[in-house]
Amino acid sequence: MNFSSYQFTPLEQYIRELYEHLAIRSPHQLDMIDIAAKLNVWLHFADIRSTAIERNGAYSIIIDRRLSRQQQWQEFGHELGHVLRHAGNQMLLPPSLVQLQEAQATNFASHFCVPTFMLLELDLPHTEKEIVYVLSETFGVEPLFAKRRWNRFKEQWESYRFYEALFGHMQVAEPVVAASGRDAESDLSLLHEYAVAHDGSLFIDGRLTDEEQREIIRYLQQMDQRNS
Repeated sequence: MNFSSYQFTPLEQYIRELYEHLAIRSPHQLDMIDIAAKLNVWLHFADIRSTAIERNGAYSIIIDRRLSRQQQWQEFGHELGHVLRHAGNQMLLPPSLVQLQEAQATNFASHFCVPTFMLLELDLPHTEKEIVYVLSETFGVEPLFAKRRWNRFKEQWESYRFYEALFGHMQVAEPVVAASGRDAESDLSLLHEYAVAHDGSLFIDGRLTDEEQREIIRYLQQMDQRNS
């Protein structure tokens, strides 16, 4: 497959430049612990839902260690999207903006975990089933994640070729991603109170039960004790 004329979207270019800044150029260098350290982000693994936290200007990402290695890498990409691209406390945002941030973080993870500039360097097989397998194995993501990423790439490539045929070379805007995430009825009052009391920000994906909120709060309190 020849993608020599492929034009990067702004997000794809941003991720390419980010990895270049981190001196990461090939899939075997994609390691969340190394990336977090280079970005000065504290990375923790615990038996709680994955989340991103900002307190006093310092960023932390907690990854659910009960997940598979592939799922952890995907969650890291999602939470890092919040850290790098978003500001403000989700506890204080209206549901529509929370949904937008979650959709953006999901889109970021898709491109971050399987970077386009690395994908373009692969010698891909001819069938979609084989391509999905190669992407899954090469980038350490789940097959479903790899399939969705490949479909997104194909859509982008086909859109570019369509507009190129009509108007010549031009950069195509990223496709709109369907909003997903916490709905309007979610009750995150416990975490909201904790975030306000500690002058921090939390990015929470999806609805949490009271017990799940308490688990996150207990873990944050343990972090505070270790750092005091």
